[in-house]
Amino acid sequence: MVQKIWASIFGAASVVIGILKYISLVNIPVMDAFIHIFTGSLFIGGAWLYEGKYVSGVNFWLGIFYIAFGVIDQNIPHVIAGAASLMISLIFKPRLNMNKTQTG
Repeated sequence: MVQKIWASIFGAASVVIGILKYISLVNIPVMDAFIHIFTGSLFIGGAWLYEGKYVSGVNFWLGIFYIAFGVIDQNIPHVIAGAASLMISLIFKPRLNMNKTQTG
């Protein structure tokens, strides 16, 4: 549950930050805005597609991406967000929906 909440909130915030660039409300590079929209969409998709089956992997790999992107761009907020995503993916295990019967 924690992983889905993180991916949903962080994904939505990331998409909003990217969109705000295109309506001239924040001053970030165009490529940074595109990356925010793309990765934010991936976070949201990971949280909700297939009932969040892949949310742990999405949080893990996008966390690593944000850390690397932040180090290369020398952007501490990206490093912090990436580290938070990485830690959440490693500490909290997603809850599987066991209510459905499996067919074999």
